[in-house]
Amino acid sequence: MLDALKAAGVTWVRIDPPWGWLERDGKGVYDATRLADVDRCVELTRQRGINIIMATHETPGWANNNAGAAAPPTNPTDFRDFMQTMAARYRGKVRAWEIWNEPNNSTFWTGSVGSYVSLLKAGHDGVKAGDSGALVVLGGVMYNDDAYIRSVYASGGKGYFDVVATHPYQGVGDEPPEHADDGNRSWFTHLPAVRRVMADYGDLAKPIWLTEFGWSAHANTSGTPSWAWGVSEAMQADFAVRAIDYAASNWPYVGMMTWFKERSWSISGSDWFQLHTEGYGLLRADRSQRPVYGALRSRLTGTG
Repeated sequence: MLDALKAAGVTWVRIDPPWGWLERDGKGVYDATRLADVDRCVELTRQRGINIIMATHETPGWANNNAGAAAPPTNPTDFRDFMQTMAARYRGKVRAWEIWNEPNNSTFWTGSVGSYVSLLKAGHDGVKAGDSGALVVLGGVMYNDDAYIRSVYASGGKGYFDVVATHPYQGVGDEPPEHADDGNRSWFTHLPAVRRVMADYGDLAKPIWLTEFGWSAHANTSGTPSWAWGVSEAMQADFAVRAIDYAASNWPYVGMMTWFKERSWSISGSDWFQLHTEGYGLLRADRSQRPVYGALRSRLTGTG
């Protein structure tokens, strides 16, 4: 899979091992087998000259009295210590660390904005203690949620990240990237609203990264919500390139875009959520290439 990404001109990958998966059984108790899996992912990626952004989320039960993986840790220092351990382990190997995933999405974070800022500060301090040269990335918000990012700034988050991140999926899943911004956070074109927040807080020296974006290729079934509507494989390929071209032409402050996701997993049945999630892959479950892979390879490398 990494060879295919390298051949397509990919220069960054996002790896997301959960905190609760690695330090599951108690503070300082790391799962050696799972750490070895992460080590292997890091080394294989680096061997191909691809940069790594590592994102973490999910609180282990011991850190929040079993309140749930999306609930904040009782003591943010526990997260700081975890991030310092991880950053030190991969010092000089992982270039950026993303502090949580979609903190404005209750699937991943049930705490307040203030509790996220406390986590962000702890994560920032841990990363910088473990690897002072690594970048800290604000947890990519679901959609271009400028209101949430404004609340992070208002709660004292400025100064605790080097990069702002968003996940600009389309609020209607089969709309093209150029769909006009009508003030709703759930459009790809709403990104300048995030930039205006950064301007309001005097933070324009920082870039914005799209740490997830994409369109899913799948047939729609009864009950599929509009945000999960699929597109054809040909349309997926077209939209992917158009999104890159649009960002390159309009947003010079966007430094990186990460397509979700690299490969689909095998599914059975017709559950709309599984169909939607697995329809994003550049490679199908059997590792054959969707048209979007070839389109991105052509766009990034100039080869067919």
